[in-house]
Amino acid sequence: MLKTLSFEIKKLLEKGFFHLFFSNFLIQFMVFGSQMLVAGLLLPEDLGRIKVLQTIIDVASIIAGGGLVVAVLKMVPETTNKIKQKFVLQYSLKHAFLFSIGVFVLLNILSFLGLLSSDSEINSFFPAFSIVLLASPISLIMVRYFQALDQFIKVSVIQFFTKTISVSFIIGFTYFYLLKGYVLGVVLGFIVTLLYLLFVLKNDIFKSSIIDADKKNRLVKQIKNLSKFNFFGQVSDQLRVYAGFFIANYFILDREVFGQYSFAIILIQGLGVISSSVQQFVLPKFSKLSTNKILFFKELRNFEKKYFIIALLIFFSAQLIIPYMVDIIFLGKYNEAMPYFRLLLLGWLIYSTFTLKGPAFIGLGRLDLSFKISFYVLITIIPFIIILCYYFGIWGVVVGYVMQAIISSLYTSNFIKKI
Repeated sequence: MLKTLSFEIKKLLEKGFFHLFFSNFLIQFMVFGSQMLVAGLLLPEDLGRIKVLQTIIDVASIIAGGGLVVAVLKMVPETTNKIKQKFVLQYSLKHAFLFSIGVFVLLNILSFLGLLSSDSEINSFFPAFSIVLLASPISLIMVRYFQALDQFIKVSVIQFFTKTISVSFIIGFTYFYLLKGYVLGVVLGFIVTLLYLLFVLKNDIFKSSIIDADKKNRLVKQIKNLSKFNFFGQVSDQLRVYAGFFIANYFILDREVFGQYSFAIILIQGLGVISSSVQQFVLPKFSKLSTNKILFFKELRNFEKKYFIIALLIFFSAQLIIPYMVDIIFLGKYNEAMPYFRLLLLGWLIYSTFTLKGPAFIGLGRLDLSFKISFYVLITIIPFIIILCYYFGIWGVVVGYVMQAIISSLYTSNFIKKI
């Protein structure tokens, strides 16, 4: 058994998985570490405000991307023609940037009019923080381009460099200027990342790709079809993911309680480095196997089994260790968040049972099913969360998260059988 485990680890090392995992860890550290730093410096209610601001940006970034990321992940691995690969990248970057500008302008108008949030502090900080919207979607497309080419080691080195600088900005500026410094550090980090990626990929981005008109039209049509379903699916998925958070923000008037809940959510999202790394690692492989359904589903089951074993180990370790670490590090400030965290962690474990089916749908080109799942879950769960929150407060939202995970699992299992 030890020889088998050693062999599996060696294969992953050769394929670049641990390089990808480490670079993803740095990305999560930039978000998670900066949030923990802010949590230590600010009161729980102020942490809640920061979380609302970040959530708006997260959802807006998905919309600004126009669903074009999946076109790169799906179409680039399917061809060895460098001209086609460059065309997909250039087209996706151009249109994602146009989407970004539109979302940036719209949200800043809402912020200026005081319609983005009822909290004046959120409205005042948003214009500066929203610069991230102009950099994040196109930076993500460039990173995914490397991953679609199976260049995991190269993109890991790039991310190590850029994220180390970003984290330094965040820690340094936050230490001296607190909340304003945090906003400045995040924005500068994204700008540096964008400029560096543009420099590394300058030959693929800025040199025109001469391509036959018919082939060009077919590629554009394929990109639009993939991005269309992914766009609506991603928007539905983001609203599904953050539905409980936005509902809690509206109904929970005690901002300290909301801040404690926000801290628990941050801890759960910190575990996302595992799922996101595995998803990014398997997606190009699923795309290549999409023509062989038998081999495809065999690999899917194999990856799901291994991933769930890892998720179980993380679940029990986190239940035992994280509450004690939080108590020690924050001197009891966020102890009230730990009961929320324990139950939210159960929801995270349930999500782990089907999280790899998302890349499977993309690999098979069935983004229509991803959209349907997200949409059905969204319209099913929102009434439940609103009712639970109204009668049971923040605990209703936490229970709603677990219910949402169960409902998502049922819908996903049902739709995967239809393929």
